[in-house]
Amino acid sequence: MPRRCARAAQRAAGTNADALTAAGFQNGRRMFEAACAVCHAESGGVGHLGVRPLMGLNTSVSQASPENLLRVMMHGIDQPATEGLGYMPGFKDSFDDQQLAELAGYIRARYAPGQPAWHDLAATAARVREAVH
Repeated sequence: MPRRCARAAQRAAGTNADALTAAGFQNGRRMFEAACAVCHAESGGVGHLGVRPLMGLNTSVSQASPENLLRVMMHGIDQPATEGLGYMPGFKDSFDDQQLAELAGYIRARYAPGQPAWHDLAATAARVREAVH
């Protein structure tokens, strides 16, 4: 595990029970590598026609609320901000609320290390899932 990931996992393990656990961090990392890294990895993978939307530059990752990130993870992006960014599939039918919470928690810890951990991610994912898209 890269040093930056190890530090993020240690930070996650040191937070309270509502925040990301070390096991949740590892689950989130595995999901990211399996479902997201092909387009969002800093290197490797295929990207999208040569474009790699980097998670560290995504404002949803550093916002105070996880709702926008969870919404995009569930519903995808069918109207990209620019032609160069491309579309993103939604994962609401692939991941349950706990899996989305672990994935969002990993993304936050890994790509916004200076921001506090989000809390109650599974409950927030359930609320976002229930909201009309």
